Amino acid sequence: MVIFKSEKLEGGDMSKTELLIAQKTPLALERHLENRFGSKPRVLTQDRILWIGRQTGTTELFRTLALLLISLLAVSILAGCGGDDDDDEVETIPVVFVRANPPSGSEIGFYASITLTFDNPPGDIEVSQGKVRRSRKTVTVNGPFVPGLLNLTVTWADGTQTLTYTVAGPD
Repeated sequence: MVIFKSEKLEGGDMSKTELLIAQKTPLALERHLENRFGSKPRVLTQDRILWIGRQTGTTELFRTLALLLISLLAVSILAGCGGDDDDDEVETIPVVFVRANPPSGSEIGFYASITLTFDNPPGDIEVSQGKVRRSRKTVTVNGPFVPGLLNLTVTWADGTQTLTYTVAGPD
């Protein structure tokens, strides 16, 4: 049975470990300490050994692991803070309404489709009535529409267009 009494010495990573030995020969313990810690202990008495040396083994392993983790954390913080220096703003092209088919002022059916054409893709688009389906520069507005006078307001990022139709009742 071995009882360890250890204290840290001033000045860094050296420690003084005093081993109180019972039922183990000093020679066997001396060899064990020499193999484990890399230095030879000094025998004080038949049942006491003093060992002064570098801390190795698990203490050194944890110290190395802690330094590795701190280094990785520092590298990840520095790499993460870099960001993208490309401040290229995407230049938006203005979108202009070109035509509607059928043209404004026409009579349309209850389930009619109105095709709107723009000079460039309009992006987000909203209509006051109907359902929207987009395809590049063309937007199709599908009914059903409420019978009577229809003021169809079309809104997109660059403008608004109001089209007027007369909607015939369902067949």
